[in-house]
Amino acid sequence: SAVARAALQMAQTTESTSVFNHSVRSYLFGELLAAHDGLRPHSAYDPETLFLGCVLHDLGAGTAAAGKERFEVEGADLAATLLTEHGCERQVVD
Repeated sequence: SAVARAALQMAQTTESTSVFNHSVRSYLFGELLAAHDGLRPHSAYDPETLFLGCVLHDLGAGTAAAGKERFEVEGADLAATLLTEHGCERQVVD
């Protein structure tokens, strides 16, 4: 989706390669855990929301963060802005 592509671009262009790769691996690991636990995508969880949460979870460690707040707060704010600008539902942004 457009928001998934925007999330990937933001993470890849503002985070170090190792942090970006960690974020993508987190998503893949989450999908593996869900499958292992018998959770079905689209019924037990939304795979795009999982993807967005994983890919965006370390934005505060990248260059887009101002460094004035704790990295997790700045990262959450950056992610919320991106998701809101792409029309995501409040539940996804939260």
